[in-house]
Amino acid sequence: SLDTSSIRQIGRNLYLNQLKDHPILGCGYISMLNSNAVQMAGINSRIYLVDNGLFAFWYMYGMLGLIWVSGIYFKMFYNAWYLYKHKKRYVYLIYTNYIIVISVNIIHWYWENNGSLIMILIIALSDYEIFKLRKQQRINIDSIEQI
Repeated sequence: SLDTSSIRQIGRNLYLNQLKDHPILGCGYISMLNSNAVQMAGINSRIYLVDNGLFAFWYMYGMLGLIWVSGIYFKMFYNAWYLYKHKKRYVYLIYTNYIIVISVNIIHWYWENNGSLIMILIIALSDYEIFKLRKQQRINIDSIEQI
């Protein structure tokens, strides 16, 4: 019996090998009703997409999907860092770092609805806080210019 890290490594190797044939768009989302797709994804061998984090996402959606996720991670990190520097709000930075670090093994925001909701709320709240902060900074600049 293999341990979870060995199974994950086997899964990653399987996905990377198959991505050679479909690098841009990936292999698509796996339908459990299609036995060929189930076998191709390694599910019959106890390799589960949910346990392989961004590797599974890359496998399903290719480089385009990986670029899209990287853009979201970049936006989250930019917002988190901006709020940390300007308001000493560290909760966004902690959440963003947590999401990025665990993405190697699992992406809660993709496989679980509550994970998606939390991630969307974090992005929306950080965007709103930055909007309010910049608005306040513009008001302060305008009031200084009037003097």
